[in-house]
Amino acid sequence: MATYGDFSSLLQLGVGIGIGLSLFRAPVDLRASKLIRVMDNELTVLRNPNNPFAKTKWRDVRQLRYRFGQIRDGLDRLQLPFMWAALALAVLNLAALVVATVDKERVACGAELYGLLFITIGGFFILLAALEVLARWHLGPIRAELKQIQLRRAPSAAAQLAYGGP
Repeated sequence: MATYGDFSSLLQLGVGIGIGLSLFRAPVDLRASKLIRVMDNELTVLRNPNNPFAKTKWRDVRQLRYRFGQIRDGLDRLQLPFMWAALALAVLNLAALVVATVDKERVACGAELYGLLFITIGGFFILLAALEVLARWHLGPIRAELKQIQLRRAPSAAAQLAYGGP
């Protein structure tokens, strides 16, 4: 039989994960930082465009970067409940850790056992999965459009001459 004392290390880990998750929302932050880096690299490469194709591509990336900023602001507001949920789980872990320290010989069975497992592990996995879905849902279209912009290639010199280009 598992005792409350057996869960003390797991509960300590849960407190740390909860506080960490409330400050750093990994799936969203990692995806967003990668998109920012790629867009900024594209803009750096296209700086001072001297042909119509490069100007159009630069404009499209700038517009996408602006839209990304708006989506990112919305995501920050959407993540607030996840932050509070992570903090609530951390507080529950801390409370359970105090109980486990005071009454370490107490046997955890049935609903108590599953409750301890949920607040130490399951709740955080659910939060991470929800944040991953949120990140993919909101940042996926930006990522897809950025890939389309990156895949655009300048027309060949022969095509420019044939269609009245410079």
